[in-house]
Amino acid sequence: MRGPMVSAVVCVLVIAGCAGPKAADLAQSGKPEATQPSPPGETGLESALTILIGAGYNTYYEPSKTDAVVALGVFRARDAVPEIIRQAKASRNQNFRSEAHKALGWIGDPRAVEYLKTAMKDDPYYFARHHAAMALEAITGEKYDTPEHGFKGSPSTRIGKKLMELIEEELKEDNKSSDE
Repeated sequence: MRGPMVSAVVCVLVIAGCAGPKAADLAQSGKPEATQPSPPGETGLESALTILIGAGYNTYYEPSKTDAVVALGVFRARDAVPEIIRQAKASRNQNFRSEAHKALGWIGDPRAVEYLKTAMKDDPYYFARHHAAMALEAITGEKYDTPEHGFKGSPSTRIGKKLMELIEEELKEDNKSSDE
Protein backbone atom coordinates (compact mmCIF):
# COMPACT_ATOMS: atom_id res chain seq x y z
CA MET A 1 0.00 0.00 0.00
CA ARG A 2 2.87 2.36 0.76
CA GLY A 3 4.31 2.00 -2.78
CA PRO A 4 1.23 3.36 -4.61
CA MET A 5 0.89 6.16 -2.05
CA VAL A 6 4.53 7.17 -2.50
CA SER A 7 4.11 7.15 -6.28
CA ALA A 8 1.03 9.34 -5.98
CA VAL A 9 2.81 11.76 -3.66
CA VAL A 10 5.81 11.99 -5.98
CA CYS A 11 3.44 12.75 -8.89
CA VAL A 12 1.76 15.45 -6.83
CA LEU A 13 5.10 16.93 -5.90
CA VAL A 14 6.23 17.04 -9.51
CA ILE A 15 2.97 18.66 -10.63
CA ALA A 16 3.10 21.13 -7.74
CA GLY A 17 6.67 22.09 -8.58
CA CYS A 18 8.30 20.29 -5.68
CA ALA A 19 10.48 18.06 -7.85
CA GLY A 20 14.05 18.09 -6.80
CA PRO A 21 16.40 16.11 -4.60
CA LYS A 22 13.74 15.43 -1.96
CA ALA A 23 11.22 14.08 -4.47
CA ALA A 24 13.95 11.96 -6.08
CA ASP A 25 14.99 10.60 -2.66
CA LEU A 26 11.38 9.81 -1.86
CA ALA A 27 10.83 8.04 -5.17
CA GLN A 28 14.01 6.02 -4.73
CA SER A 29 13.57 5.04 -1.09
CA GLY A 30 9.79 4.63 -1.07
CA LYS A 31 9.72 6.03 2.46
CA PRO A 32 8.32 9.43 3.43
CA GLU A 33 10.68 9.33 6.44
CA ALA A 34 13.59 9.81 4.03
CA THR A 35 12.59 13.44 3.55
CA GLN A 36 13.71 16.24 5.81
CA PRO A 37 11.76 19.35 6.80
CA SER A 38 11.81 21.93 4.04
CA PRO A 39 13.13 25.40 4.66
CA PRO A 40 10.52 28.19 4.79
CA GLY A 41 9.84 29.88 1.49
CA GLU A 42 10.71 26.93 -0.76
CA THR A 43 8.90 27.35 -4.08
CA GLY A 44 7.38 23.85 -4.19
CA LEU A 45 5.95 24.16 -0.69
CA GLU A 46 4.47 27.53 -1.52
CA SER A 47 2.84 25.89 -4.55
CA ALA A 48 1.44 23.10 -2.39
CA LEU A 49 0.08 25.65 0.08
CA THR A 50 -1.53 27.62 -2.76
CA ILE A 51 -3.16 24.41 -4.00
CA LEU A 52 -4.35 23.61 -0.47
CA ILE A 53 -6.08 26.98 -0.28
CA GLY A 54 -7.54 27.16 -3.77
CA ALA A 55 -8.08 23.69 -5.20
CA GLY A 56 -11.15 21.53 -5.10
CA TYR A 57 -11.48 18.28 -3.16
CA ASN A 58 -11.99 15.98 -6.12
CA THR A 59 -9.99 16.97 -9.17
CA TYR A 60 -8.76 14.60 -11.84
CA TYR A 61 -6.46 16.70 -13.99
CA GLU A 62 -4.70 18.77 -11.37
CA PRO A 63 -3.73 18.35 -7.71
CA SER A 64 -6.55 18.52 -5.18
CA LYS A 65 -6.64 19.88 -1.64
CA THR A 66 -6.05 16.36 -0.36
CA ASP A 67 -3.01 15.91 -2.60
CA ALA A 68 -1.60 19.21 -1.36
CA VAL A 69 -2.12 18.42 2.33
CA VAL A 70 -0.40 15.04 1.88
CA ALA A 71 2.55 16.75 0.16
CA LEU A 72 2.80 19.32 2.96
CA GLY A 73 2.76 16.51 5.52
CA VAL A 74 5.38 14.44 3.71
CA PHE A 75 7.72 17.42 3.63
CA ARG A 76 6.89 18.32 7.23
CA ALA A 77 6.01 21.87 6.28
CA ARG A 78 5.70 23.47 9.74
CA ASP A 79 4.84 26.84 8.21
CA ALA A 80 1.67 25.27 6.75
CA VAL A 81 0.27 24.02 10.09
CA PRO A 82 -2.04 27.01 10.77
CA GLU A 83 -3.47 26.81 7.24
CA ILE A 84 -3.92 23.03 7.40
CA ILE A 85 -5.83 23.44 10.66
CA ARG A 86 -7.93 26.29 9.23
CA GLN A 87 -8.78 24.25 6.11
CA ALA A 88 -9.59 21.12 8.13
CA LYS A 89 -11.89 23.06 10.49
CA ALA A 90 -13.75 24.57 7.55
CA SER A 91 -13.96 21.37 5.51
CA ARG A 92 -17.08 19.25 5.19
CA ASN A 93 -15.07 16.66 3.25
CA GLN A 94 -14.41 13.79 5.65
CA ASN A 95 -11.56 12.30 3.63
CA PHE A 96 -9.76 15.64 3.50
CA ARG A 97 -10.06 16.06 7.28
CA SER A 98 -8.71 12.56 7.81
CA GLU A 99 -5.71 13.22 5.54
CA ALA A 100 -5.15 16.61 7.18
CA HIS A 101 -4.99 14.92 10.58
CA LYS A 102 -2.43 12.43 9.28
CA ALA A 103 -0.38 15.26 7.76
CA LEU A 104 -0.41 17.17 11.05
CA GLY A 105 0.93 14.06 12.76
CA TRP A 106 3.69 13.70 10.19
CA ILE A 107 4.65 17.33 10.63
CA GLY A 108 4.70 16.90 14.41
CA ASP A 109 4.09 20.53 15.34
CA PRO A 110 2.71 21.03 18.88
CA ARG A 111 0.50 23.89 17.62
CA ALA A 112 -1.82 21.20 16.23
CA VAL A 113 -2.43 19.46 19.58
CA GLU A 114 -5.50 21.41 20.72
CA TYR A 115 -7.18 21.16 17.32
CA LEU A 116 -6.45 17.42 17.12
CA LYS A 117 -7.85 16.81 20.62
CA THR A 118 -11.09 18.47 19.59
CA ALA A 119 -11.21 16.60 16.28
CA MET A 120 -10.51 13.30 18.03
CA LYS A 121 -13.61 13.77 20.19
CA ASP A 122 -16.00 15.65 17.91
CA ASP A 123 -15.35 14.73 14.27
CA PRO A 124 -18.31 12.70 12.98
CA TYR A 125 -16.08 10.63 10.67
CA TYR A 126 -14.56 7.48 12.16
CA PHE A 127 -11.23 7.69 10.30
CA ALA A 128 -10.82 11.41 10.95
CA ARG A 129 -11.14 10.72 14.71
CA HIS A 130 -8.77 7.77 14.43
CA HIS A 131 -6.17 9.76 12.48
CA ALA A 132 -6.46 12.66 14.91
CA ALA A 133 -5.65 10.25 17.77
CA MET A 134 -2.74 8.78 15.82
CA ALA A 135 -1.43 12.28 15.06
CA LEU A 136 -1.68 13.23 18.73
CA GLU A 137 0.26 10.12 19.65
CA ALA A 138 2.94 11.01 17.08
CA ILE A 139 3.23 14.56 18.40
CA THR A 140 2.97 13.97 22.15
CA GLY A 141 4.04 10.35 22.53
CA GLU A 142 0.90 9.64 24.60
CA LYS A 143 -1.86 7.15 23.79
CA TYR A 144 -5.33 8.64 23.44
CA ASP A 145 -8.54 6.78 24.23
CA THR A 146 -10.94 6.76 21.32
CA PRO A 147 -13.55 4.31 20.11
CA GLU A 148 -11.13 3.44 17.32
CA HIS A 149 -8.64 2.17 19.88
CA GLY A 150 -11.33 -0.03 21.44
CA PHE A 151 -12.31 2.31 24.27
CA LYS A 152 -15.30 4.36 25.33
CA GLY A 153 -18.27 2.95 23.55
CA SER A 154 -17.06 1.45 20.30
CA PRO A 155 -19.43 -1.29 19.13
CA SER A 156 -16.90 -4.03 19.85
CA THR A 157 -16.27 -2.67 23.33
CA ARG A 158 -20.00 -2.38 24.09
CA ILE A 159 -20.55 -5.97 22.98
CA GLY A 160 -17.51 -7.13 24.95
CA LYS A 161 -18.70 -5.31 28.08
CA LYS A 162 -22.18 -6.80 27.75
CA LEU A 163 -20.72 -10.29 27.35
CA MET A 164 -18.49 -9.75 30.39
CA GLU A 165 -21.49 -8.59 32.43
CA LEU A 166 -23.45 -11.69 31.40
CA ILE A 167 -20.52 -13.96 32.24
CA GLU A 168 -20.03 -12.28 35.62
CA GLU A 169 -23.75 -12.67 36.41
CA GLU A 170 -23.60 -16.31 35.40
CA LEU A 171 -20.51 -16.87 37.57
CA LYS A 172 -22.19 -15.18 40.55
CA GLU A 173 -25.24 -17.38 40.12
CA ASP A 174 -23.01 -20.47 39.86
CA ASN A 175 -21.12 -19.41 43.00
CA LYS A 176 -24.40 -18.86 44.87
CA SER A 177 -25.74 -22.27 43.88
CA SER A 178 -22.47 -24.01 44.81
CA ASP A 179 -22.45 -22.23 48.21
CA GLU A 180 -25.94 -23.52 48.98
